[in-house]
Amino acid sequence: MSAKTHALNGALDIRAYTPATAPPWATEIVAAIRAGDLATGRELFRAAVSTAGLERAVYAVAAVVEPGAGQLTVGPGPLVYGNPLRDGYAWRCGTCLHAFRHGGPVPTSGPNYKSAQGARRGAVKHGREDHGDRLTVHELSPKGA
Repeated sequence: MSAKTHALNGALDIRAYTPATAPPWATEIVAAIRAGDLATGRELFRAAVSTAGLERAVYAVAAVVEPGAGQLTVGPGPLVYGNPLRDGYAWRCGTCLHAFRHGGPVPTSGPNYKSAQGARRGAVKHGREDHGDRLTVHELSPKGA
């Protein structure tokens, strides 16, 4: 289902929030994750879900950690997506997100890798094949992401 069709069916899509419009609670959740405190991040995330709903909570935290155009972020799933309930490693493409926000196709990302090396390889492959190696890869880690 396309993002436009998805939005027309009454559901949100990732364009519901931007890094500038994400609610303050989303920033608090991401701060806890970046500090390496997943327990607090999970508690805050569950509270956000109980008041805002799951879809809004997921999109809000994802907006806080959205990579900019020309960037790929790679690292633990909670850091890449801003979601403390995620497992494994992942990557997100800021160029794909930027295009999507301006009417382009649904953005590409790589969730659920078992290793950081696998996620990095997937991100580099995406950058090479879809964007001609013009992207900068940013590797994230807790306490300094």
